[in-house]
Amino acid sequence: MDQCEICGARGTFRRIDLREMLVGTRETFIYLRCPGCGVLRIADMPTDVGRHGPPDDYDRPAVDPARRLNPLVRLADRSNTQVTLFGRGRRRARLLRRWAPGPAATAADRMRIKRLGLKSFDDPILDVGCGLRAGHLVALRRLGFRKLLGVDPFLEADGETEGVRLRRIGIGEVTGSFQAITFHHTFEHVPDPLTTLAAAAARLRPGGVVLIRTPVFGTWFWDRFGGSWWDLDPPRHLFVHTRASLERLAADAGLELVEVVWDSSFVELIASTQIARDVAWREPASWQVNPPAGFDEAMIEDFRRRAAALNAAGDAGRAGFYFRRRAGAGPAPAA
Repeated sequence: MDQCEICGARGTFRRIDLREMLVGTRETFIYLRCPGCGVLRIADMPTDVGRHGPPDDYDRPAVDPARRLNPLVRLADRSNTQVTLFGRGRRRARLLRRWAPGPAATAADRMRIKRLGLKSFDDPILDVGCGLRAGHLVALRRLGFRKLLGVDPFLEADGETEGVRLRRIGIGEVTGSFQAITFHHTFEHVPDPLTTLAAAAARLRPGGVVLIRTPVFGTWFWDRFGGSWWDLDPPRHLFVHTRASLERLAADAGLELVEVVWDSSFVELIASTQIARDVAWREPASWQVNPPAGFDEAMIEDFRRRAAALNAAGDAGRAGFYFRRRAGAGPAPAA
C-alpha cells in the first residue's frame, strides 16, 4: 500500500505480522498500519472468511423458558419499563402492578436507550451483523421495543428469533429508515467501511444515532500486549480502527461523533495474557474452556479494576462510538 483508503495519507505503512489465536491455527497474517489515521488493516482481504469464523453467533439459539410468560405479566413488564425509560404510561403501570413488581429496565438499559436517542417502543432499530442469536435485539425486544430488524449476509436464510425479524442481506439492501442503527463488534469485519457507514447514514432518521462498538487500536492494550492483544483477532478483523479513522469515515459519510463510551472487560485481559503465553482462546488450556486455568480470584479482581480504570481513562481496548448527522451536512450520502 502507498495510500490509506480512509484518510488518504501516504508514507511508510508499518508491517505487523499477527497470528490467528482465537481457534489456535497460528496461521500468520500481514497487517499494515497507516502513518496518518493509525488504522490497522489486513494487507490482503481474505476470500474464504467462512473458514476462519467460529460458528457460535450462527448456532440456533435456545428460547429462554423464563420468557414464556403470561401475557398480562408481559404487558405489566412493558408498562413498568415504559415508565422507567420514557416517563409515560404511569396509570396503566399502576393498574397492572399486581402482575409485575417493578421495572424490567436497569440503569445501564436507561443510559443505553438515552444515548441511542430512543423515545418510544415504536422507534425502528436496525442491527447490522446480528448473527442468528441477535442478542442485542432480543434484549431490546424483552424491554418492549417492537420495530426491530437484524441483517447479516452470513445467515443461512431469513428467519426470526424471539419475535425479532432477521434477514440474510447486507445493509446496502435494507429499505426504510431507522432511529438507531447499531454495529456491535461487526464494523471491524467489513471490507468497505466507508460504503457501509454511508449506507447507515442514508437510512438514519433525523435525530437518529449510529452506534459502532469496536476495538480501538493504539491504546493501552496494544502498548501492553502488542500482537498478543485478543481484539486484533486476525484474520476476522479486517480493520482495527482508531478514533481518528472512525471520525474521518464519519465525516465522509455526513456524520459527527457525539460520544465515546469505553467498555473493555476483565475477559480481554485474561485472553490477551493467555495469548502472550501461547494459549489460544478455544484451546483446552484456556480459561474460556477450562476455568480457572491458572487465573485465581485475586488476579481476576485485579483485572476487573484495571479494566475499569482504563475505561475511565479512555485508554481501553474497546469502545462504543455514537454518531449523529452532522449539522448542515445536507442529504444523506447515496447508499
